[in-house]
Amino acid sequence: MNIYEIAKQAGVSAATVSRVMNHGDLVAEKTRERVQKVIREQEYHPNVFAKGLAGNSFNTIGILTTNIRDLYFASAIYTIVRYAKQSGYDIILSHIREGEDDKAEALQMLVDKRVDGIILIGSLFHEESEDHPFILPTSEKVPVVMLNSSVPEYIPEDARVYSVECDDEYGGYIATKHLLEEGCRVIPYIYDVDTLSSRNKRHGYLRALKEYGRKGIFQKAKDVYEGETAIRRILKKHPDIDGVFCSEDSLAAGVLKGIRKDPSERERFVRVIGYNDILIPQITVPELSSVNGKVNQLSERAFEIMNCILKEEPADRSYVIKPELVVRESSCKNLKS
Repeated sequence: MNIYEIAKQAGVSAATVSRVMNHGDLVAEKTRERVQKVIREQEYHPNVFAKGLAGNSFNTIGILTTNIRDLYFASAIYTIVRYAKQSGYDIILSHIREGEDDKAEALQMLVDKRVDGIILIGSLFHEESEDHPFILPTSEKVPVVMLNSSVPEYIPEDARVYSVECDDEYGGYIATKHLLEEGCRVIPYIYDVDTLSSRNKRHGYLRALKEYGRKGIFQKAKDVYEGETAIRRILKKHPDIDGVFCSEDSLAAGVLKGIRKDPSERERFVRVIGYNDILIPQITVPELSSVNGKVNQLSERAFEIMNCILKEEPADRSYVIKPELVVRESSCKNLKS
């Protein structure tokens, strides 16, 4: 069964069937009902692939991210998919593992799938230089929206590259300043990966410390388990630590666990702040203070920008949102409580 057979049974032209299926206005109501009745009876479903080839659009958005198990990325994906489905788009999701250098290959795979646009989730996709570009070549084929990353400086303004990001430098600043205002004097920064987002948090952390004449302490840890061991290593070198700022909530949860499990540290008053404020802060003991990076708002805006681009409507090239510090017990009470 094809559109021509539907047209023959309904006694109309193929063009009229096409207008009915695409919700066109230039069809009499009785004719529309007659065509729709034949479509229902024959259980006809259009060939989306053929339709896409003819119109050069498949109403499909590609998403490329890393570590889809992470709550931040999972939340971003969920939000984009929800809004995309409501607007009639399909989604093709792909991911690469952190440390893998196959971004160009992963993007080309999505292009080969004939997506209409690509959303990159995570600052891992920020290009530091144009030595090995992958964003600009991709944008010459389909528009690219970067979520929680900025448009690389080398990319020209007329390129189809857009960004939405959280002001993570401000986030690092307000978190560290809160600890300083609470009386903390020795505050390490524990981070997981060396990405644009993590570095921006570090810049804000150092800016707040500088205002109070303090120096930074840095420790890398990749997950909650390393967060637990990292705080023990730091405490051996810096036993006077009284505050900790972590680039992720999972690391902060590990820090809380490490302090509570160490008999020599249980009576200590160490204030802890995480980042992202997604689920974890409400289930730690004590509840975790965290910087809310507004991932849902960012994801909604990323989709809105992509939707405008695909509809050939004006779209912001860049959008920045301010994070918000959510204060809970971990930065206000003794961890013994």
